[in-house]
Amino acid sequence: MNTNRAKDQARHAGRHVTALQKLHAEIEDSAALEPERAAPRASAGRGWTVRIHWGLVFAVAASLVLWFGIKTLIGLAF
Repeated sequence: MNTNRAKDQARHAGRHVTALQKLHAEIEDSAALEPERAAPRASAGRGWTVRIHWGLVFAVAASLVLWFGIKTLIGLAF
């Protein structure tokens, strides 16, 4: 057992562990024992990823809608 895993287990020893967490730990342990049978990670082969902050996307879209709306109102008024 590597030391990092031992520290993690010691850190979580007093906490309640759900069945899903136990299953996840068992799957990781079996993958570590048989690396040739382990599934490849989803991020393998990616050099970088783009994360979108949806609040910024909404702000830009709302700004454009307001700008076109105000421009239309001013155009109709004059």
